[in-house]
Amino acid sequence: MNMTFPMLPGKDTFAIDLSGNYLKIVHAKVSTIRHQIVDLYDHEIKNISDNDISALISEYFTKRNIKNPVVFCVIPNRITMTKNIEVPSRNIKEVEEIINLQVGRHTPFAKEEIISDYVKIGVYKQTYTKILLIIVNRSVVTRQLEIFKNAKIKVEKMVFCPEAFAVTYTTFLKMNAENSPIVLAHIDDDHTDFIVVSKNKVLFVRSMPIGAEHFLEDKERSGIKFIEQVRLSMETYHGEDIETVPTKLFLIGATEGLQGLEEKLNAELHVPAKEVPYYDHLSIEAEVKRLLVEKTSQISYLNVITAILAEDKIQVNLLPEEIKFKHKLEQRVRQILKAGIHVITIMVILCSLIVAKIYFKSIYINQLDQKLRVIAPKVEQIEKSMTEIRSIKDYLINQGHIINVLAEIYEIVPKNTYFSDIKISETNDFSIKGFSDSMSSVFTFIGIMEESPYFGDVVAKYTSKRKEGENDVAIFEVAGKVIKKADQCK
Repeated sequence: MNMTFPMLPGKDTFAIDLSGNYLKIVHAKVSTIRHQIVDLYDHEIKNISDNDISALISEYFTKRNIKNPVVFCVIPNRITMTKNIEVPSRNIKEVEEIINLQVGRHTPFAKEEIISDYVKIGVYKQTYTKILLIIVNRSVVTRQLEIFKNAKIKVEKMVFCPEAFAVTYTTFLKMNAENSPIVLAHIDDDHTDFIVVSKNKVLFVRSMPIGAEHFLEDKERSGIKFIEQVRLSMETYHGEDIETVPTKLFLIGATEGLQGLEEKLNAELHVPAKEVPYYDHLSIEAEVKRLLVEKTSQISYLNVITAILAEDKIQVNLLPEEIKFKHKLEQRVRQILKAGIHVITIMVILCSLIVAKIYFKSIYINQLDQKLRVIAPKVEQIEKSMTEIRSIKDYLINQGHIINVLAEIYEIVPKNTYFSDIKISETNDFSIKGFSDSMSSVFTFIGIMEESPYFGDVVAKYTSKRKEGENDVAIFEVAGKVIKKADQCK
């Protein structure tokens, strides 16, 4: 039977059960805010081959043109072996090592013939860890994976159904997690899972060989067998000494047509029992609910629905270790590729910013060059005018300066000292030649010139004496720089 509903935005997530008499598929759009069922499918596979089952799955996905689906395969309790054990350690790594070493003791199969996982229930007597050990025959898992492989479907997880129930029962029962354990009796087509849960953890599971088809054949007789099986399951649970006595029992799954069973359970077992149609407690459309009700007298979709509801909370994964490793490796490769894409994207953005910056700067420089070419002639003309102005300014500042220099020489020349030659070049180098009646007058003159603001770098090029008649005459030559009036102002 096929039921299709309008698609909602979200990740395409599928839960598939092919362990029983019916192939059941639930398609949901999963987003961060809701899990919306958009498609349900079932087909009887009791007497058909694995290749035909693969063809059914392949046809289902082909018709819907689903790309990159996330697929979970559900593993019911009846094809597994479960054992409540106590491990003498509280360290989770040590617990895993002990379980890995001792798992073979709890099954008649060799270690390489099984796949195992566990649910940590809690701490016992301060030093022990209570564990629900889950074991499944590797050949069962391999067969199902081969069916999916032939259908070209990749399975992300092998979900243990009772754990999915334990994680989500507060959701579909619309109740808070109680301190006392409760029983979820999930009725499917040919069996019922007796599941004891507490605080979103599965404590104990047992498969009972009574299902919806038995109630349809003989409701009265099946009711009696069902109560006996529940009583036996209760006694087995008590014998395991796992937790306190369950305070409530909920009948869920294919419960249509079981009216009166809860009263019989209350009377026989003295545990409050209540039938809960799961479709009344899930966020689904009226049409989806109607179609689910039609199937609820024959099969239950709850085991596949809870696998999707619990997708991000379930811990048990019964995939073989080599496939888990392959998935982790693929996930790691995807993360590396994603990181590489991010790095490349960032580099492209940075390079784009740099190129854009260079581009806009080049445009700005070109604009400046154009403006510069326009104003360059005017700038040259201004520079020429400024040069002329500086020349005129120097001329005006130094106008008459030579006269002031000669006046300064006249003022500082000692008595009895005479000049025979005075030269001032265009580069302001000067040379004064003369004679005096004493050498001390010459050096006095040179010293006064050195202190004068009109002269700089004053040196005596030569001094000597000679005889003129009966007197000694000192002859000399003094050289240096005439300091401009503008330089004096500085």
